[in-house]
Amino acid sequence: MLRDSEKLMPWVTEEGEKPGSTHALRRYARKAGMDDVPASLKKDDPAMVAWVDKHKDTHPFIGARLNHASATPHYARLMSMNRLLDDEGVIRFDVLYHGCNTGRVSASSSRKAGTESTSSRFNPLNIPRKPVFGVDIRGMLVPRPGYKFLIYDYAQVEARLVQWLAGATDFLETISTRTSTKPLQRGSAGSRRMKMGSRRRTQSSICARNRQA
Repeated sequence: MLRDSEKLMPWVTEEGEKPGSTHALRRYARKAGMDDVPASLKKDDPAMVAWVDKHKDTHPFIGARLNHASATPHYARLMSMNRLLDDEGVIRFDVLYHGCNTGRVSASSSRKAGTESTSSRFNPLNIPRKPVFGVDIRGMLVPRPGYKFLIYDYAQVEARLVQWLAGATDFLETISTRTSTKPLQRGSAGSRRMKMGSRRRTQSSICARNRQA
């Protein structure tokens, strides 16, 4: 996939530039008579989507560049998984507890294997749910005999932590009884209690500051 895509990019085959070069893409697009290159080349930008739909059939390097951009991180994940395999075929990786301000864990950028430091771009917390170009990474991961994978979700952890830090115990009690992790609808009982509680806490903090002054 990557090599086939690169063969369709003239700035790679003719000038040896990197496949993901935005400057090269713009230059060759204008050279091909496309003066409507969008300001943003992000694939989900509406202007970019419209531009791709308009020109991809007549200019194959546009689709090739998009495919290359999608396949590159997937390929990097696979290579990282391969580097992290031990002699037993087990992938051993690190996670950083409380790596984010909200308390979520984050992927560690490196791990130590004995005295050797092995860098890794493999993020076990961000594996695509669906196959990418026919390659399903999640389907490649199987537990060892006698073990099972435990899959869990933090379920709106940011919203919960904010309420906990603010002391909104009434709101936390409301969401603790809910079976759905979807946010409360605006105007619901839990939402109204949260707003009232926030107002009371704000008034209390103002009174406290006035007393201290």
